[in-house]
Amino acid sequence: IVFAFILFIFNTKLFGLKNIKVIGNKNLSTDEIIKSSELKIGENILKQSLDEAKAKIKMNPYVDDAHLSRSSKDTITIEVKERLIAAEFFSDSNYIYIDEKGIVLENSKSYKEGYPLIKNFDKTHLNQGENFYNTEVGASLEELITEISAAGLVKEIKTIEKNADLEVILNYRSGLVVQLGELKDVRYKMKVLNATMIKLQDKGQIPRM
Repeated sequence: IVFAFILFIFNTKLFGLKNIKVIGNKNLSTDEIIKSSELKIGENILKQSLDEAKAKIKMNPYVDDAHLSRSSKDTITIEVKERLIAAEFFSDSNYIYIDEKGIVLENSKSYKEGYPLIKNFDKTHLNQGENFYNTEVGASLEELITEISAAGLVKEIKTIEKNADLEVILNYRSGLVVQLGELKDVRYKMKVLNATMIKLQDKGQIPRM
């Protein structure tokens, strides 16, 4: 009787998957996530492995983590945590986009506006999924990119440039230019910079350099 009941549950159309809900996505489309999961509408919800679907979704470099659950007899909910672009650089005719952990999210011919563009550093070719911080250039910029991301400045900084004296300059979209100097004591410098900006804003002053 138990065996017959289990056989019935796993084969009845009463438990056919009708809905797939996706939450937490901001950059990836719902259709893209559902397609990558390979979950099948109409197939028995109990016969579809959520662990396998999760593993397939996480193959996308933009996905940091995913949680899948059967929220009813005919609905599966996919909750994703995305990796966000923290910086980009141009190398070998491609734009390479990385997150704050240095993971290459995309290697593309197209340029995305709105993220710090790393300029005048040695060219570094990387493929999707590789870590920028494992390169010599990436290792030197790791702390700076991490601090920019933590301070919520990703959308505010237009370029991260190195001049002829090997000093780093931050060019803000507002026109502000910050001469950061050598890539030493970066965390301390960014802390002082943020505190100074707050003080100037409280006084109603708009710095240019």
